[in-house]
Amino acid sequence: MKSARKEKESQIQRDIMDTLEIYGFTHWRNFTGPIIHRNKIFCKNKNAGMPDILGICKTFPGRLFAIEVKTKIGKVAEEQTEWIARLNEAGAVAFVARDIETVLGYIREQKI
Repeated sequence: MKSARKEKESQIQRDIMDTLEIYGFTHWRNFTGPIIHRNKIFCKNKNAGMPDILGICKTFPGRLFAIEVKTKIGKVAEEQTEWIARLNEAGAVAFVARDIETVLGYIREQKI
């Protein structure tokens, strides 16, 4: 259990990815930040709001899972909510995780 200090989203992401690794999931960190061209021009990524971690379900081979990581008090942006809805409608398993227990629940319930 974490101490009283505020846990960072980046640490939650690392914990989730470490857990997915232990369970043998194919997964990766999805980068949706700004795109920087060679001439140092910044462009907004058209995939802004897409979930932080993507992977392949073990229970349903070939099906994508997508995890938007937030702290306990982090707000889910409208773009993120829209991506989660679009992915679920397309047959993926997309959800918000504020802690490792949420991901473990999806693994235990064989949803991913």
